[in-house]
Formats: sequence, structure tokens, C-alpha cells
Amino acid sequence: MSKKDDTLSSLNGITAKLLAKFPEAKTVSMPFQGKKEQDPAGSLSKAYITAFFIIALISMFVHIIASSITATQQTSIKNSYRINQERALVEQISSSSKKYHSVEERLDLDIMQQAIKNLEENHKNINLALKESSFLNPPSETLNKIYYTDPFFLSKNITAYIEKAKIYASYEVTDKSQERIESYEFLQRNARLLLQPLLNKALADYQSEVIEKIEFYHAIQLGGLLIVLIVLLIEAAFIFNPLVSKTRSYHNMLLKQALEDPLTGLPNRRAFMKRSESALKRAYRDNSGFIIALADLDKFKSINDKYGHDIGDAVLKHFSFVLKKSFRGGDILGRIGGEEFAILLPSANHPVAKDALERFCRDVENTPCPYISKDGVDEVLNYTVSIGYTNLNIDEDFSIDFLLKKADEALYQAKEAGRNRAVYLES
Repeated sequence: MSKKDDTLSSLNGITAKLLAKFPEAKTVSMPFQGKKEQDPAGSLSKAYITAFFIIALISMFVHIIASSITATQQTSIKNSYRINQERALVEQISSSSKKYHSVEERLDLDIMQQAIKNLEENHKNINLALKESSFLNPPSETLNKIYYTDPFFLSKNITAYIEKAKIYASYEVTDKSQERIESYEFLQRNARLLLQPLLNKALADYQSEVIEKIEFYHAIQLGGLLIVLIVLLIEAAFIFNPLVSKTRSYHNMLLKQALEDPLTGLPNRRAFMKRSESALKRAYRDNSGFIIALADLDKFKSINDKYGHDIGDAVLKHFSFVLKKSFRGGDILGRIGGEEFAILLPSANHPVAKDALERFCRDVENTPCPYISKDGVDEVLNYTVSIGYTNLNIDEDFSIDFLLKKADEALYQAKEAGRNRAVYLES
């Protein structure tokens, strides 16, 4: 058996195996149909919104902690100042009353009365401050404990001290009554033994409480910053990296749709022209052979009219399958029209191209297209192809459009000569 007969037998075998090995050839389906594609733009938007939402939550959390630290520091300064004021005013009342009691000068009484007034006002303010609370600035447990609970009751003791001081200041300096003496002794004793120790304790314990609270807030703030870093790492791994991948996938999908014929999977006219221009430049540069051909399915309109467009599409897909099987990987193929296909053979001369293109005509003729009839029966449809081709004259400045026109003229001659053949026309 000759090599040609062997080739034909092999091609005939393809027909019998197509239905089993390529069941998609029985039906017509467009690429990107069937399984529903996810919306890349929607996925990008959802991922971006998720990332933005997480960052916003963490930022709000850190802002709240920072605001709490600021509020605590401001309140600490005010309360510490008021406690110091109370301590200083109690000391001033005690010393002024003592001097007034012994020296009996009116100036000391005036100083004591002013100190009583200031202590009363300051104590009122600190009571109001201790009752105030907010989300960012909760009340001090330490001060509330010392000022209002047993065994300290500092607020009541200061109020009682103020009342006793008023009583003592109401007497004349010459008054030697027992009540005036008891008031004086109360002021001296309670200032030294009760109020000063309690105020010192309140200030020290409160400052310790504030320091612990601020350290706790700082720890939370540091934890928040660590969480932000972790979230950023998670976003980079599970959001932004997929975003980049989806963007790349979306770009590739758009590029594929822009450069690929959706029915046959071959490069479309734009892609074929782009690759052909590059091949043409290489041919001029390397002074190499260059063959460009146009292939047109014979009487394709009658196939559509007789069998319907679904079978017509199946024939186009089948032809593309045979086309890709018949040529080398370095050859440039493309669908540039309805039933018109372009073939570029780089580095090929006329004899090589003639052999390859005529062999391809026989491959198409001897490999009918399988399809399913309206009755559900497996059938095959025979069809042929006509080809016109031309070569590149290195000595002339030709463009791809010019060579395609020459190939189209050769294709017209192939049709006129009876179809199912390859006709050469020199450029």
C-alpha cells in the first residue's frame, strides 16, 4: 500500500472515531455556553467591598481605643488636680484656723473663709465629675469606692469638715465657748488624721488605676494594630491575590474573545493579520519562503439551506478540526470570514506548499463531517474545499493585504476550475 493510500485510510478512520472520541462534533455549541461563567466584575467588586469593610471596622476600633486613652488622660488630669486642690485647701483651712486661734488676726480668718468657699466649690465639682460617665470615659471605681463607700466615706467627711469650718469661722475671736473649741479641735484632728491620709490614698490609688487603665488601652491598641497587620496579610492572601488572579483571568478572557473565533476556536481575522504581519517581517529579514493561502468551503450556502445553520456550524467546526490536524504547529491559521479560512506557511516554497495544500484538500474530501439527523440517526456529510495561494517575492515590497488579494484571485480560479482543488498564482 502506498504512503498516500495509507494516509487516506488513516483519515477515513477518523470519521468512524469522531462520534466516539469527539461527541461534541455531533451537536453545535458555542464556546462560553453551557456552564455559567461567574461575573468577574461582580467578584472584583464584592472582594473590594469586603476588604474595605474589614479595614474600616479595624480603623474604627483603633480610633475608639485612641479616643478612650485621650479621654482617660484628660479626666485623670482634671480629677488629680481637684484632689490636690482638696488636699491643699484642707491644709490651708487647718493652718489658717490654727493661726487665727492663736494669733487672733482678722487676715487669717479671711484666708480661712476663702479656703472654705473654694473647698466647697471644688468638692461640688468633683462630686459632679465622679457621677458623670460615658462609653469612652467610664467612672473611676477607685474614687467612687474611697469617696462614697465604707469605711472611707471621703465625700461625707469633707462635707462635715466644711460645715465644722463654717461653724468655727462664725464665732468671734474673743468667744471661748466649748462649741468653738470643739470645732477648732475637730478641724485640726480630722485634717491631720483623717482627710489628709484619705486624700493621699485617693490620689495615689487613682493614679495607679489610671496608669493600669492606660496600659490596658495601649495593649488593646497594640493588639488592634497587630490585628490590622494580620488582616492585611489575610487580605493579601485571600482577597487581593485572588483579585489579581481574577483580573488576569478576566483580561485573558477578554483577549481571547477579541482574538479568537468563538465557533471554531481558531484565531479571528484580527489575530491572523497581527501574526501574519510579524511573520512577513521575519521573511523579509531572513530572506525566507512565505506562502499565504485562502480556503473556502465549496457550496457552503447550499449546506446551510438544505441542512440548517446548526449543521452548517458543525461543518465549520469539523473543518477547523481537520485544518488544525493537517498543518504544523508553526503554521498560522485563522477564520477570516463566514466559511473562509486563511493559511500562512512560513519558510515554505511553492512545491512544499502545493503538496501540503493539495493533501489537505484530499483530507477534507475523505473525512466527512458526522452529525445527527432530525430522526436522531448518526449521519455523515461530505464536503470539499477550494484553495487559492500565492508566494512572497522578496524583491518586492508586499503587504499582507496585497498577498491576500492575490490568494483570493487564485481562489476564484480554483472555483472556476471545478472546486475541490488548490490553485497557485504567483505574486
